[in-house]
Amino acid sequence: MRPKKGLFASIEGPSGAGKSTALAQLKSLDLLDETKTIYTKEPTPDFNLNNENNLSGRDLLKTLLEDREKHVSEIIAPNINKLNNVITDRYILSSLVFQRVDGLSLEEIWQRNSHFPQPDITIVLTANFDIITERLSQRSELSRFKQIENRRREQSYLLDGIIFLRNKGWYVKVIDTTQITEEVVCKQIVSEVKKLRHETPTN
Repeated sequence: MRPKKGLFASIEGPSGAGKSTALAQLKSLDLLDETKTIYTKEPTPDFNLNNENNLSGRDLLKTLLEDREKHVSEIIAPNINKLNNVITDRYILSSLVFQRVDGLSLEEIWQRNSHFPQPDITIVLTANFDIITERLSQRSELSRFKQIENRRREQSYLLDGIIFLRNKGWYVKVIDTTQITEEVVCKQIVSEVKKLRHETPTN
């Protein structure tokens, strides 16, 4: 049986895969009983997004870790301890991807993050590279991590990160959004989360 804590889930994936859209729909439709579910994101609203372009390597990692420390201590941990469910848009897997794009190793990134709470499930939304490129082309401004020269590395490092976390005992579920609607994506997320309310996942 699951311990008496709220469920903790992270939604991950490359930029343009549909994470923010899926979470917005989950919230608006109240598909997960919103009164008991806290929706949050990383970086948090307190994080200066200019840091992504002005800092790099260990300097950027340091600011992201400070933001995550605050996020965990003020939002994630208190709510799961109060039996609320917490779903975050991005978490540690994103660090294992983007900080690798920035030149750091998987092991170094992991060592700086391994003390943070492990999600009950990490749901990774993926999509065809051309679909992602088309979606991102519609955005008015892109950070350096979302520039086309970094997107293929992002996809490669995402696969590495998934394998890495599974080897660490994390439960990681991948959903390919290329040929399914937003409604189907949401239903699959809801299905995975509801299953975990009553059972302990295994890889």
